[in-house]
Amino acid sequence: MVLFLACHWSLNAQNAKLKKARYYMESLYYQGAIDIYQQLLEKGDNPEAMTNLAIAYKKTNQYEAALPWFEKAVQLEDARPEIFYYYGQALQHNGSCTEAKMMYQRYLKLRPYDLRRPYLESPCMEKDKILAKGEKAQYQVENLPFNGPFDDLGPAFYQNGLVFGSIKAPEGRRKAAFFDLYYADGRMNDPFAFSTADQFSSNLNTNLHEAIVTFSQDQEQVYITRNRQEEQDPRRNPVIRLEILSAKKVAGDIWSEPEALPFNDPSFSVAHPCLSPKGERLFFSSDMPGGFGGKDIYLSFWDGEAWGNPINLGPGINTEGDEITPFFDQDGKLYFASDGHFGLGGQDIYQVQDKGDGQWSEVVNLGPPINTNDDDFGFIIHQDNQYGYFTSNRAGGKGADDIYGFIWDEPEAKQAYRFKVVNGKTRAAVGLVTAKVHEDGRFLTADTEGYYTMEVTKGECFSLSFVSEGYEPKHWEDCVSVIQDQPNVITIGMQELEKKPEEPAADVFYFDLEVVDNLSGGGIPGAVVLLSDADCDLEFKGVTDERGWVRIEAPEICCTRISIDADNYFLHKSEKEFCDVRKGEVRNILLQPYIRVQEEKVTSRSTASNPQDTLKTSFKVSQGSGTGDEISYLLNIYYNVGRTSVKKESVPELFKLLDLLQDNPDLIVEISSHTDARGGASFNQNLSQRRANNIVNFLVGEGVSKRRLIARGYGEEKPVNDCVDGKECEEEEYQLNRRTEFRVIGCLD
Repeated sequence: MVLFLACHWSLNAQNAKLKKARYYMESLYYQGAIDIYQQLLEKGDNPEAMTNLAIAYKKTNQYEAALPWFEKAVQLEDARPEIFYYYGQALQHNGSCTEAKMMYQRYLKLRPYDLRRPYLESPCMEKDKILAKGEKAQYQVENLPFNGPFDDLGPAFYQNGLVFGSIKAPEGRRKAAFFDLYYADGRMNDPFAFSTADQFSSNLNTNLHEAIVTFSQDQEQVYITRNRQEEQDPRRNPVIRLEILSAKKVAGDIWSEPEALPFNDPSFSVAHPCLSPKGERLFFSSDMPGGFGGKDIYLSFWDGEAWGNPINLGPGINTEGDEITPFFDQDGKLYFASDGHFGLGGQDIYQVQDKGDGQWSEVVNLGPPINTNDDDFGFIIHQDNQYGYFTSNRAGGKGADDIYGFIWDEPEAKQAYRFKVVNGKTRAAVGLVTAKVHEDGRFLTADTEGYYTMEVTKGECFSLSFVSEGYEPKHWEDCVSVIQDQPNVITIGMQELEKKPEEPAADVFYFDLEVVDNLSGGGIPGAVVLLSDADCDLEFKGVTDERGWVRIEAPEICCTRISIDADNYFLHKSEKEFCDVRKGEVRNILLQPYIRVQEEKVTSRSTASNPQDTLKTSFKVSQGSGTGDEISYLLNIYYNVGRTSVKKESVPELFKLLDLLQDNPDLIVEISSHTDARGGASFNQNLSQRRANNIVNFLVGEGVSKRRLIARGYGEEKPVNDCVDGKECEEEEYQLNRRTEFRVIGCLD
C-alpha cells in the first residue's frame, strides 16, 4: 500500500508538471517549458516531453539542441505529421539539406495536399532563392534609437511617430515589469530619427500587459492587445491568454474605458489587431478552436453596428505553426509573420495580395535583410511604400526584441517587352526584319527565339517601326504606366505587299482574335463572334477556324462591344468596350467551359490578353468534378457553423452567379451543397439540402426561372478526399469537403 501511494503521488506530480509545461507552450513561454521537460526526461522517456522539448528548442531558435530530440520524436509510433516538417526545418537550418528533404518527403506522404509542396520538394534550391533576394535587396535597415535593454515590439503608425509595446523595467527587475504602450515622435524626412519615448496614455496602461495596437484612419479609435485579468491563482494556471479591446479618444492622451470585442473568450487568445485602411475589416491572430494549429490569422467584417464572426483565412495563409502580427496596407497586401511557412528560421515575414472574393495570392517570403535566421515579425509599411518598421530579436540589437526601421530605395522601374514579328495571314515568322526605336535611333536584334527585346522606364513613351522586304512597314507605340512582373509579349502581324484575292484590301483595317478554352489553353473552333458599334458603323459576325482564330475586318479603328458563343461554353459578353486594337494585332479571349471539351494541356488561365475584357465567369473548378464531362465550379460561400443562411461577405459571389445565369438564359443548373463527415449523416444531409435550397430561393427572387434551378444536398456523400467517417483528418482537409458548387446539367427545350 505504501508503494502504491508513492507511485500514485509520482504520477500525479508528473501530470502536474506536464500540465504546467503545456500552459507554458501555449503562452509562448518556451524556456519555462524547456526547464520542465528537461526535468521530466531526467527521470525517464516521456513521448510528450520529447516531442514538445524539440518544438520548444526550435521555437527559441536553438536548432542544435532540438535535433537529437526530433530524432527521437519521429521514431515514436504516433508521431504527428508536423513533427517531420519541424525536424526538416531544424536539419535545413543546420545545413543538412539532403536529410531535411527526406523528412519533408515523409511529411508530404502524410499531408499530400499541403500547399507548401513545391518548396518542400526542392528545399535547398528554394532557400537559396530566398537568400538571393538579399543580394538584390534595396532595403536600408537600422535599429531605432528608442529601443531599450528589454523588449520593444509591435510598432503602429500614430500621428507623426510610432506607438509600440515596451518593457521599461528598473535594473534587475525585468520579471516584475509589464508591457506598456509608448509613443515616440518622428522627425520629418528621416524615418530613422525619433525623440525619446514617453508613455502613450495615462489610462490605457495598467498593471497588465498592453502591446500590439492598431488605429482607425482618423486615429480616434484604438484596438489594443492586453492579457486577460484572470481571477484564479496564476501559480495554478500560469498561461497568460490575450484579448483585444477597443477604446475611443476622449481628449489628448485620455481614452474611454476599453471594451472587449465580442469574439474574445477566456479559453483562447485573441491578439495582434490590424484595421484595414477603410476600417471595415479587422485582421487578428488567434488560437481559437477550428484553426490549422498554433495561432492563425482571422478576419472579421464590420456590419455597421458590431464586428462579425471571425473567418479563418484558410490553408493558403495559415499552417500548423504560428501566424501572427497581420498588417493590411492600402494596396491590398497582407503582411504577417509565420514559423510554419518555408523560410529562413524562426518567425519570418511574408506577404500575400488580396485578390477579392476571399482569394489570396501565393505566399511570398520578403527575404533578407528584413528576414533572418532569428524571429522577425510585426511588419508595417507607410502608405507611400517607401519606408516602414518591424520587430526582430536578431543579433546586434539593444534588447531581446527591438524595433527596426527600413527604407526601400526603389530601383528604376522598367518594363520588359518582347516583340514577335509574323506574317499577318499565315502566322509564320518574318525574317530579316529591321526594328528601329525612334526615340534614340537604335536598332533591335532578334534573340535565339526570334524575339526583339527591349526595356522601357516607367512613365516613358516609345515608338517602333518594323520593316521587311515584301511587307508593309509596321508602326507600334506605347507608354509605360504600370510595371508587370512578366515581359509584355507583343505579336506584330505584317501584311505582304503582293495582294491576293482572299486578303483584305490595303485600306481595310483588320486584326485577329483567338478564342481560347480557359481550362486547357487550346483554341476553340466554331465559336460565333459578334461585334457591333453604332458610332463607327461596325457590324461583324464571324466563326473561328480549327485553331480558334477569326480575322476581323473593320472600316476604321473603333471601340466596340463583343460577344462570343460556343457550344458547351458559357456565353462571353464584354463588360467594357473592346478598345486600343492595332492593325494586324492578335488578341485572345478566354471562354469558360461547362462541359469538358478539351484535355487540359496548360495551367488554367485567368485573364485575356485584352486588359479591358477579362474573364467574366472566374469560378474555380471543384476537385469534386472528377473525370466526367460535366464540370463543377466552386462557389466561395461562407456559413456560420450549423446555419444555412449565407454570410454577408458571400453575397457578391451569389450576384456573380446570377450574372452568369442571366447571360446564359437557356442553361439548367444544379446547385449542390456538401458537408464534411463529422456529425450524423442525416443531419449533414438535411443541412446541405437547406443550404442549397436557400441559394436557389435567392436566385428565384432575383428573377431566375425556377425551371432552371435544381437544389441538391449531398451531405457527406461526395468528399473530394479520403476524410470519411471513422478517420481523423486535419481541419484543412475537412474544409475541402465543406463546399458549395454549381454545374450545368441541361438546357431548356
